[in-house]
Amino acid sequence: MDCYTSEETLPAITLGELLDALDGLDTVSEPRGIPFPQANSLDRVIDLCISLDFRNSDKDRIAEDYKFVDRQADYYSRAAEYLGLVRRTADKEVELADPGIDFLELRNSEATLYLTKLILCHAPFRESFDVLLETGEMPSADLVAEIIRENTWYTGSTHRRRASTVISWLRWIWSHVDRCYAV
Repeated sequence: MDCYTSEETLPAITLGELLDALDGLDTVSEPRGIPFPQANSLDRVIDLCISLDFRNSDKDRIAEDYKFVDRQADYYSRAAEYLGLVRRTADKEVELADPGIDFLELRNSEATLYLTKLILCHAPFRESFDVLLETGEMPSADLVAEIIRENTWYTGSTHRRRASTVISWLRWIWSHVDRCYAV
């Protein structure tokens, strides 16, 4: 199987490709029972999927593989689950879900676009990204926290703490968009 590997960097997509993909992208409901992501490194989420390529893992093995504490392992596996890349088994192990397998089989900019769409189909990410597109600047943590509050059922200070993940993932997306080409 010819697929993405952790030694590679996902290639850039053009702004036109991204805008075309977003034009018909439906927003999904925020998943119940899966916490809003608290995993700032999207590359680690990708690496987690690669490490699961056709084998299951549990939180302890993930923590050991990445030199994480258990809590960090849970953050990254839950982030991948939020995106639909992985699922939990009855034994509480983590395995690739069909979208995760599809992602790993993609090549070139198709993989970047696929992952970007999995992120931006969630309203908190899409609305925050729309601010970036409109202003040309990364939205503030306060604005992102407000967008999260409006689109999820979280209360208290959770919005503010999760805003850093939204901003980090938007930075990842934006760093993979080749803005040199006209739309």
